[in-house]
Amino acid sequence: NLLVFQFLAFTRTPEAGVSRDWPENIYFTFQFYRFPPVTSQQLRLLTSDKGQPKADSPPPCLLASINRDGTVNSASPGLQLQFRVDECFLKPGEKRWFLRYLALHTMHIDIWDSDSLLLIGSTAIELKVEDAVSKVTE
Repeated sequence: NLLVFQFLAFTRTPEAGVSRDWPENIYFTFQFYRFPPVTSQQLRLLTSDKGQPKADSPPPCLLASINRDGTVNSASPGLQLQFRVDECFLKPGEKRWFLRYLALHTMHIDIWDSDSLLLIGSTAIELKVEDAVSKVTE
């Protein structure tokens, strides 16, 4: 009854006229099923100091949460979002529609620069239902 979305890394795409370190901070926005729209906390992009990245393929940056005081929490990288889907949330007979939603839909995610509030880009993640989940609900 608990859905967990985990985000660990972000890869910058090199573009002419844009600093290799842009963006430094990001956040995500998306909507999942009929839950209210989500805006994640601000996240810092941390690069590894190990080795020199190739010019044509920048290394992925780890996502690190930014504390309220502005410090970076690099001890626990990534972002985790949880959605509780229990009998209180689902209306009678809605479980089948929810599983169909998971099996057939994608979740669209927008990525924003936290400093300038400019849209960096969008992506979509295919949702799916594991066999064990569908067997339990039958």
